[in-house]
Amino acid sequence: MKKSTKLNTLTLSGLIIGPILGSGVILLPPLLYNAIGNYSLVIWSCILVLGFIFALVFGKLSILYPGDGGV
Repeated sequence: MKKSTKLNTLTLSGLIIGPILGSGVILLPPLLYNAIGNYSLVIWSCILVLGFIFALVFGKLSILYPGDGGV
């Protein structure tokens, strides 16, 4: 018998974070550092936190409103 896997808020958030960040994790820090200097780490951290919150909200909405149409 095959065990079914249930998606929860954390796993759905992980699925959303990947496409949001994508190659930005590699490309954004050096570009920001060249543009604004030492404040780039603070800004990059803010973007990371906001992306995580965004992913949590949509993960939770996907669980509350399941269906083929998505959120």
